[in-house]
Amino acid sequence: VMNPKAITDSQMYGIKDPISEEWTPGVFASIWQKYNNRQLKYTTWIVCDGPVDAIWIENLNTVLDDNKILTLANNDRIPMTDNCRIVFEVQDLRNASPATVSRAGIIYVSASDLGWEPLVQSWLLQRTDQGASRELEVEILKPMFDKWLKGPPPNTTLCVDFYDWMTRNVKKVMEVNDSIFTVNMLNLLSACLKPHVLVNEVLAPDAYMRLAAYCLAWGFGGPLETEERVKVHDKLMEIMDTTGCAAGKPPCAAGDTIFEYAPSGDDKSRPWVKWTPDEWKAPKKLNFSMLLIPTMDSCRAEYLIDVIAKLDFTRRPPHFKSSLLVGAAGTAKTSTALLYISKFSLDSTLSKRVNFSSATSPLGFQKTVEGEVERKTGKKFCPPGGKSMFVFLDDASMPLVNKWGDQVTNELTRQLIETGGFYFLDKDKRGDFKMIENLQYIAAMGHPGGGRNDIPNRMKSKFFAFNMVLPSTVSVDNIYGNILRARFNAKQGAKASVIGLSAKLTAATIDMWDKVKKSLLPTPSRFHYVFNMRELSRIFQ
Repeated sequence: VMNPKAITDSQMYGIKDPISEEWTPGVFASIWQKYNNRQLKYTTWIVCDGPVDAIWIENLNTVLDDNKILTLANNDRIPMTDNCRIVFEVQDLRNASPATVSRAGIIYVSASDLGWEPLVQSWLLQRTDQGASRELEVEILKPMFDKWLKGPPPNTTLCVDFYDWMTRNVKKVMEVNDSIFTVNMLNLLSACLKPHVLVNEVLAPDAYMRLAAYCLAWGFGGPLETEERVKVHDKLMEIMDTTGCAAGKPPCAAGDTIFEYAPSGDDKSRPWVKWTPDEWKAPKKLNFSMLLIPTMDSCRAEYLIDVIAKLDFTRRPPHFKSSLLVGAAGTAKTSTALLYISKFSLDSTLSKRVNFSSATSPLGFQKTVEGEVERKTGKKFCPPGGKSMFVFLDDASMPLVNKWGDQVTNELTRQLIETGGFYFLDKDKRGDFKMIENLQYIAAMGHPGGGRNDIPNRMKSKFFAFNMVLPSTVSVDNIYGNILRARFNAKQGAKASVIGLSAKLTAATIDMWDKVKKSLLPTPSRFHYVFNMRELSRIFQ
C-alpha cells in the first residue's frame, strides 16, 4: 500500500542525474519491479491509496492499457505479470482524465447507499467476540441504537432518521459525513466500556443507557458550536423521553446540557456527574505566558483525548488512537493538548510538537519524524529507549493546497497514521517500508472557511474530532480570577481594599469584553475587529 501523493513524481518513478546520468529508482518503480515476478508463488495486490491527478496517473497509461508495461525515464520497460494486480483507492475522480477512467474498472461506494447501519452491526458483532458476557451487552445496546437513530425523531415531519435531522437542522464547524459521526460514537463507547470488558463485567441497562447517551451526544455533537449542541441536547432528550429511556437522562440544571455531564467511572452504575475542574495551585513564580489553568472545557477535552488514546488500535471500525481539536482562535486548543501531554512522565512518554504551515512539505515532515526515532530491529523504528511518543500536529490545516485541490503534506500524515510508517527515500532502500512504532497523534486546527483550509475528509476519519468552544463566562472568571487571587493576596502584601477591588475587576472586564464583542463587529474596512480570549489575556497580563 502506498500513497502516490505523499511523494513527488521523481520519488515515485525515479530520476536520472543530468550530469552523471546515474539512475535513482522511485518507490513505485521499485515495488513494481520487485512484485512483477513470475517466480513468486502468490498474487500481489499493489494499492495506490491517494487522490488522482493528471500527472502521476498518466504515467501509468501504458500499464493500464493492453501493453501492461511500465516505461521509465531510463528506458527500462517492466512488464506486468499474471500474478500482480493494481488497485486505486480514491475519494473522487475530479482530476482523472477520460483515458484513465476508461482503462480501469470503477466501483463506486455510495455513502447514502451504504448508510450507518453496517458500521453499527459490525461493531455489535465484534463485541460478542470479546467474551460470552458481551452478548447480553449487545442485547441491551442494539434496541437503543434502533430507537434513537433509526426511527424518525419526535416532532419532525420530513426527517427519516436522526442523521437526516442533523443534516437539516444543525450547522457543523467543518464538513463531516454520517460515517465519521457513527465511528466517533462507536469508538467513544468502546473506550468507555473498556474497563468493564477487562474485568468481564456487565452493567445494568440504565448504566448502558447513560453511556450510550453520552457517546451519542459527543459523537454527533462534538464537531458543533455551543448553540448547535443545545439543539442536539434538546432533540436527544425528546427522543429518550418518547422511547422510554428517560431514566438515562442527565439531571441538567437550568442552562446546562448533556455536554456538561459525564457518566462517572468510579461507580459500576455509571451515575451522571458534572464536570468540575481541579483546583489550580499558583506556582511560586507567575510567568503569565506559561500558565495553564484547568477549566471545564479543558477537563472534558483532556478526558476525551485520554480515553481515545487508551483504546486499542482497530480496523473495524477504524480507530487510530488519535484526536483532532477544532476551534476558533483563542479557544485553548494548543494549551489543552500541551496540558494533557505534560502530565506524562518523561521516563515513559516523550512528546514532539510539529507546527504546520503553508511551507511544510511532505519531505520536511518525514525528516522531522525520522529525526525523533531510532532503529529498533530491521526496518522497524521507535522513539529513543523504546518509549512511546505523542506527536502534536498544530495548525494541521495550514499546509498548502496544490492546483489539484490536494494537501500533499496531509496525505503523508494520513499514510503515517493509517499504515504506521512511510517509504524509505534513501537511494539504496527505495521501495522498502519504514515502520514507525509507539507514536500517537493529537492534532489541532482552526475552523475551515474565511481563507482557512479544510483537511481531507479521508484524514478526518483517522481522528476522533471535536470542537473546542469559547469558554463560558464562568470559565473565564475562573481563569482570570485565579490569576488575580494569586497575585493580589495577603501573602503578597496586598491591602484589603486592593484585594476587594481585584475581586470585582474580573467581572467588570468580562462585561466590557462581552459588550465590545457585540457592538464592534468586523466590517470590510475594520476586518481586525475580532475580539477573542487573546485580547482578554493581554488586559490581565
